Amino acid sequence: MRRILFSLLALSAVGTAQSADLDYDYLRGADYDPPPVAVIDWSGFYIGGHGGWTSGSVTKRADAQAALLSYANATPLGTGYTLNNSTIFGSRGSNDSFGAYAGFNAQFDDVVLGIEADYTHNSRKSVWTGTATNLLTQDTVTATNRTSFENYGTIRARAGYAIGSFLPYVTGGLAIGEANFSQSLYRAPYPSAPFAQVTTSKMVVGVAAGAGIDYAITPNVMLRAEYQYLNFPEFNGRQVQMNTFRGGAAVKF
Repeated sequence: MRRILFSLLALSAVGTAQSADLDYDYLRGADYDPPPVAVIDWSGFYIGGHGGWTSGSVTKRADAQAALLSYANATPLGTGYTLNNSTIFGSRGSNDSFGAYAGFNAQFDDVVLGIEADYTHNSRKSVWTGTATNLLTQDTVTATNRTSFENYGTIRARAGYAIGSFLPYVTGGLAIGEANFSQSLYRAPYPSAPFAQVTTSKMVVGVAAGAGIDYAITPNVMLRAEYQYLNFPEFNGRQVQMNTFRGGAAVKF
C-alpha cells in the first residue's frame, strides 16, 4: 500500500511540474489582429461612365398656335378660321439615358471639394398638334410642333464629406444642351406633305443641381449613385426640365 501511495504522489508531482512548463498562450490560440482599414484618398483625377433614367417635360404651345393664326390671317377668308383643338403629346415622359463624366477632387481632412463635367444622351422628345378649320369653306389646317433635346452636358462644383469608403456630396453648376425643333403646316387630309415647314436647332444654357454618393471599392475604383436636376429657361416658346436618377463607375488616377 505504501508503495502504491508513494508512486501516486510521485506521478502527481511530475504532472504538476510538466503543467507548469506548458505555454498557456498556445492553448488559448494565437493572438488575432484584424486587417487595417484602408484609408481612401479621394484627391486626384477620375473618369467614368453613367447610365440611368430621365423623367422630364418639354412645354410649348404658343408658337404652333401662332403659326395657325398667321396662316389663317394670310388667307382671303382668314377671319373664318377658328382653333378647333390642341393636343400636347409627349410633353412629359421618361426614357433611358447614358453618358460619361470626368473630374478632379482635392481633399482637406474629411472635406472633399472638386469640379466635374459630364455628357448625357437621351431620347427626350415632344410633339404638339393643333388644328384650325374655316367655318365657311370647311378647309382644315393642321400644325405640328416637334422638339427634341437629346444631347446635353454640365459643368459643376462638388462638395462632399468622406466617411471611410463613402463620399456623400452635393453638386451644382451650369448645363448646356442642344435643342432641335421643327414646325410644319398641313392641309387636310392629314398627314400629307407639309406646305410650310421650318427646322432649326439652338444651343441653350440652364442650371444643374443634384446630390449623390460615391463608394470606393478599391482606392482607385469608385461606384456612384446620383440624382441630377436640370432646368433650361424658356427659349423659342419652349421650356425644358429634367430629373435623372443614374448610377456610374469611375477610375481614379
